Amino acid sequence: MLAEKNQDLLRFSLVFVWLASALASVWELDGQSAQLLSASGVHDPSLARLLTLGGTGVDAALGLAMLLKPGRWSYQAALAVMVLMTLVATLLDPSLWLHPLGAVDQKYTYRCGSCRSCKDQIMSMYLTLKWIHILSSVVLAGTGFGSAYYMFFANRTRNVAAQAVVSRLVVRADWWFTTPTVIIQPVTGFTLAHMAGFPLTTPWLATSLMLFALAGACWLPVVWLQIRMAAMAQEAARVGTELPDIYRRYARRWEWLGYPAFAAMLGMFYLMVAKPLVW
Repeated sequence: MLAEKNQDLLRFSLVFVWLASALASVWELDGQSAQLLSASGVHDPSLARLLTLGGTGVDAALGLAMLLKPGRWSYQAALAVMVLMTLVATLLDPSLWLHPLGAVDQKYTYRCGSCRSCKDQIMSMYLTLKWIHILSSVVLAGTGFGSAYYMFFANRTRNVAAQAVVSRLVVRADWWFTTPTVIIQPVTGFTLAHMAGFPLTTPWLATSLMLFALAGACWLPVVWLQIRMAAMAQEAARVGTELPDIYRRYARRWEWLGYPAFAAMLGMFYLMVAKPLVW
C-alpha cells in the first residue's frame, strides 16, 4: 500500500514536470527556444514557432500519457524524448551546459547593472540565493544523517513494528525534505557560480559537482530500497510475521550505498567553505 502511494506521488511529479514544461514553452514562445533555433540557422519566425509548438505538443502528450495511461511505454518514451532533446540542445549550443541560466542572468544584468539601486538589488538577490543554498544543504545533510541514524539502529533491533514505523517515516522524510533540496542545490549553486563569475571548470567547483553526482548516483537506488523495505516492514507488521531475508539483503545494500554518499557530502561541504586549489 505504501509503495503504491509513493509510486503515485512519483508519477504525479513527473506529470507535473512535463505539463509545466509544455506551459512554459507556450508562455515563452518567442523566448529562449526561438533564440536557440535562430542561432542554429532557423531564422523564419513562423517555422521557429512551429517547431517550438511541436515540442510543446510532445511534452503535453507525454504528461497526459503518464497521467491517464501510465505504463512502461510512457516512461520509456519520456526518457527517450528527454535524452533526444538534451542531445539536440547540446549540438545546437554546447555552452548551455556551462551556463544553464546565463541568458536570464545576462539579460537582467544588462538592463539593471548600470544603476546603483539595481546593483544593490542584484547583491541582495545573490545573498538571498546564498542563504537558500546554505540552508538547503544543511537540510539535505541533516535529513540524510538523521534518517540513516534511525534506520540503521531500528534495523538492528529486529523489532518489526519499530522497523515499520521508522522506515515509513524515512521514506516520508526523503519525499518532503531530501527531494526538494536535491533540486534546490544545483539550481541555486549554478546561479551563484554564474553570478560570482566562477567557471564550472574551477577545480574546487568541478570536484564538488563530481561529488554531487556520486552522492546522487548512490541516493537514487537508496530511495528505491527504502520504499521496498518500508513496504515489506509494513506488511510484516500487519500480519505479525518476521521480515523476509530479502529485507536484510536490501538493508545491507542500503547501508553500503550510504557510506560513499555521506563521504561525498562531507567533501562538498569542505570544498564549498575552503575553496582549495584541488589541482
